[in-house]
Amino acid sequence: MEVLLASTAIGGLSTNLLVINNLRDIDTDKVANKRTLAVRLGRGFSIWEYRFFVAWAFVSTLGMAFEMQDSWVQLSLLTFPLGLMLSLNVAKVSSGTEFNGLLAKTALLLILFSGTLCIGIVL
Repeated sequence: MEVLLASTAIGGLSTNLLVINNLRDIDTDKVANKRTLAVRLGRGFSIWEYRFFVAWAFVSTLGMAFEMQDSWVQLSLLTFPLGLMLSLNVAKVSSGTEFNGLLAKTALLLILFSGTLCIGIVL
């Protein structure tokens, strides 16, 4: 069960890189007739998808801590403030340069979360 929780947490944060990229390109993708999830289901859905995957990462961390009965796994919760900030800001971003900054910060969240989760599992 712990493997499923860890893999879906990291996979969800990885997916957020694609979500941001698709949100940034939604207008040009419509013109080019690309049928991305953001084009098909809209900006609002993509924002909630992003928020869901961030929330899932932290909920799954708590699930792993409970399953493993190990508090070191919770080390990845140190990245929660960054995840919360990004989740709040995703709806406010509108220009390409802002999306690029959000994309970089999302990658940073993925790296920091994954690193601290790995350290917590090893300890």
